[in-house]
Amino acid sequence: MAQFSIIKNQLVMFKKILVLVLLCAPLTLFGQYKFGHLNTQDIYNAMPEKATVEKTLQDLANTYQTQISQMRDEYNRRVKEFVDKRDSMPPAIQQARQSEIADMEQRINTLNQTAQTDLQKKQQDLIQPIVDKIKKAIDAVGQEGGFTYIFDLQVPAIIYHSDQSIDVTSLVLKKLGVTPGATATPAATSTETPAKKKTK
Repeated sequence: MAQFSIIKNQLVMFKKILVLVLLCAPLTLFGQYKFGHLNTQDIYNAMPEKATVEKTLQDLANTYQTQISQMRDEYNRRVKEFVDKRDSMPPAIQQARQSEIADMEQRINTLNQTAQTDLQKKQQDLIQPIVDKIKKAIDAVGQEGGFTYIFDLQVPAIIYHSDQSIDVTSLVLKKLGVTPGATATPAATSTETPAKKKTK
């Protein structure tokens, strides 16, 4: 899930400017600052809440998929019936059946769009509290550790970090109460998802 787009969008421009400033700064300036780095995606992957988020989203996706599949089966049945009996139908009935089929197709497309919108909103609602929790932990680690900057390596603007930059991932995980190296229990997944209207 490109799950941290909110953090990335807010920080990427600042970090591009910051990198340019640091590259142009005198070497003596770096001794005045304490740098740290982490990867928010790695932290998110270690969060126990991740499994709950994935299961909730998968359950919702499966619910929509079941309904859409039922509607498609009925749609295909009516199309076949119409094709088989079309020649024996009066023109008025042919027109009525064609309208019914077109209306059913439209309802399927509408439900597809609703499913995608609902899933995206649900994902944002579930992930935002985790994003806020991680951000709060990063702030706490930064303040307690006396860091001037903590860079997120998930953001493309950070193209280099030296050995003098401290990896604070384990500190943030500890602040979150997550054991570094522990793997969140994966949620049960299904290969079926709501059919997307062409549309990690």
